[in-house]
Amino acid sequence: MGKMNKSKQPVNHDLDLDLIEKPKIEFNRRIKGDRLETFFPIYITSLSGDLIQGYAESINLSWSGILIETNILLEKEDEVFLEFTLPETDQTLKIRAKVVRMRCEDDMEYYVVGFIFKEMDVNVRRMLNGYILEHLDSN
Repeated sequence: MGKMNKSKQPVNHDLDLDLIEKPKIEFNRRIKGDRLETFFPIYITSLSGDLIQGYAESINLSWSGILIETNILLEKEDEVFLEFTLPETDQTLKIRAKVVRMRCEDDMEYYVVGFIFKEMDVNVRRMLNGYILEHLDSN
């Protein structure tokens, strides 16, 4: 049987948590990293599951997000589900994503939208990572 600490000194449970430096995380910045050039259709659905009608194609794909070309007007911070099938596979991936940047120039008939992935199933994450690893070298 273990010995109990019989110290009569009071335990201070009121630690000043502000003294602990917390890392600052920016989700709206452009993450520099490997991107895989892609070209496949994407279906965008609202969080309630309604399909948003319009054109959407991938431009590039990374570990943390995707850049697409679309005629669907989205706002920064919008969260949606992206559904797509990776080339050479037959599995449809569904990923919750948030708009982190959007660009439209006067002469463009579409928007270029950057998403960061927010939530995805563990198996979807494995398939996505495997696809990116397999194709980065050949890109």
